Amino acid sequence: MCKNTPTDFDLAIIGSGGAAFAAAILATRLDKQVVVVERATIGGTCVNTGCMPSKALLAAVEARHVALNARRIPGIAASAEPVDMKKLIEGKRTLVNTMRASN
Repeated sequence: MCKNTPTDFDLAIIGSGGAAFAAAILATRLDKQVVVVERATIGGTCVNTGCMPSKALLAAVEARHVALNARRIPGIAASAEPVDMKKLIEGKRTLVNTMRASN
């Protein structure tokens, strides 16, 4: 709960995506008082459902693809076990939670 009154802030930011945090960081570096208002989960689309989780899943798929195709290269022994979707999704959730906490 915020102890400040609405007039104690120099900048009010609506939403908590990447641009919001960039503005908040700059304002605080300029010794301004900032309040961020978010109706849902902190982090915006990129952190929660867009860029970060999708890129994490794409990186996992690419790693498996590279391992499977490395067998075609003479002298390279590589394998890839079946994907454990439960662990993969849990890893994505952990990444998203970590990103939220760092915002």
